[in-house]
Amino acid sequence: MKKQYLFLILIYSVVVLVGVTLVVMDSFNLNFSLVFGNLSQAFHFLFNMVFVVLSLLILLYILWAIANDNSMRSVNQDLRRIINNHQSNVREILS
Repeated sequence: MKKQYLFLILIYSVVVLVGVTLVVMDSFNLNFSLVFGNLSQAFHFLFNMVFVVLSLLILLYILWAIANDNSMRSVNQDLRRIINNHQSNVREILS
């Protein structure tokens, strides 16, 4: 996979995580001064944020790889059918 796609997935993961964090903190009436007031709580918070971003990145990468593999299989089957001059009918395609 190209580095550009990984970078885009990473940016998406960070944006989603920041959005979810802001919504959760707002719903519990928390502000960042309470979280970052204590140094150990701040490290704990940042540690959790980093690992949630990494886990989201890995999940999206796996989903991307599965979708890419499935589409490539479909294209390869179609190409084999074209190369072998097989006529395909609608029932073959739908099954």
